[in-house]
Amino acid sequence: MYGGCIYSLPTSEIVPAFWEQAPLERKIVTEELWFLDHDSAVKAGATLRTEALAVDLIWDKIGLRTRKVDSVKLDTEEEIHSDVVILAEGVLAFLAQKAGLRKPLIAHNFTHYVKGVYALPREKIESRFNLENDEGAELVDYKSHISIRKDQVCKEKCENKPCTYICPSRVFYWEDESIKLLYKRCVECGACIWGCPYENIEWHYPRGGYGEFSIITNLHNFHSSVQGRV
Repeated sequence: MYGGCIYSLPTSEIVPAFWEQAPLERKIVTEELWFLDHDSAVKAGATLRTEALAVDLIWDKIGLRTRKVDSVKLDTEEEIHSDVVILAEGVLAFLAQKAGLRKPLIAHNFTHYVKGVYALPREKIESRFNLENDEGAELVDYKSHISIRKDQVCKEKCENKPCTYICPSRVFYWEDESIKLLYKRCVECGACIWGCPYENIEWHYPRGGYGEFSIITNLHNFHSSVQGRV
């Protein structure tokens, strides 16, 4: 069971024509990103392009051994030129990898986990967790599965602190000249590992049944997650 989207192009390179046998629920025909603000960048002179995918970078040689990105190439073969190109492509960062701004993704650094959903009778849940009526319980792991390897690296080398803004659940924050983290917020996406330019984040999956806010909210159906490496 998977609640996200499967991107057909990279998946088909591994499993050709996977859509013919895969138990897919729906075919995604649109992907939308909405910005809500009082001021419009378009009114200020920006050009908004929708339904366009940047697939490559075009370089301009500005010296004997120096070059810079001059434009981006879209999937429509169109080229868009700009004095400054900002990559904001997320954790996979294919263009950043192609530009040599990040290391290639290594398969053994990825973990695939499996979840099992179990339903227990109401009386069984109340007995095991010492609950009554509509009371609930939260399973908390008091041992962090995330840590910073060397604080001095964050303080002296890392200027932008990308972990503080690429994490979707805001696990990391900068305070008192050091990186602090709230590990219970972690949703186990792995963005922090790939976003750290100095590989200074130690990250492991939490113990089975913990992590991802494993909370008993419905006593009629207790959901317990079982996680393991595959």
